[in-house]
Amino acid sequence: SLLAIYFIIERWLVIGKMGKQDSIWQSRIVELISENKIEQALKFCYEKPYITGKVVAVGLKEINEPQEEIENAMQIESRMQISKMESHMNYLGIIASIAPMLGFLGTIFGVINIFYNISQTADLDIATISDGLYQKMICSGAGLLVGIVAYSGFYVLNGRIDKAVVN
Repeated sequence: SLLAIYFIIERWLVIGKMGKQDSIWQSRIVELISENKIEQALKFCYEKPYITGKVVAVGLKEINEPQEEIENAMQIESRMQISKMESHMNYLGIIASIAPMLGFLGTIFGVINIFYNISQTADLDIATISDGLYQKMICSGAGLLVGIVAYSGFYVLNGRIDKAVVN
């Protein structure tokens, strides 16, 4: 659960910083490019951690090349930036998949504990069964809770990445 929460918070901050849309920044870039101040526009692009700035900077570096090469360079850079945003997302997916399984494994151990206690005491008393049931329910609940948090975080963060990509 701590790993899931860590990755959710870390990715939230990174994606928020990289995917930020700043209309003032964008209008300033357009203004610098229209005034043919390419070097200043490049510097301005590198000042902010925005994905848009990195992609535009690559395009500006290739400004004397044919349009197709500029577009290719910008597409390559955008894929690299998307990859940076998606970094560590696989860990959330793994946690979301494995946490419920670990909870169910604990459930199996709880059931084994119930049958072991019954075999040792030869008694079907509720006290004999309740310890194993308690263990079983705690493990199942904890595994599902961690899985739900990780799964939700995974999809919310993917939505934010998709929004940044569209922008």
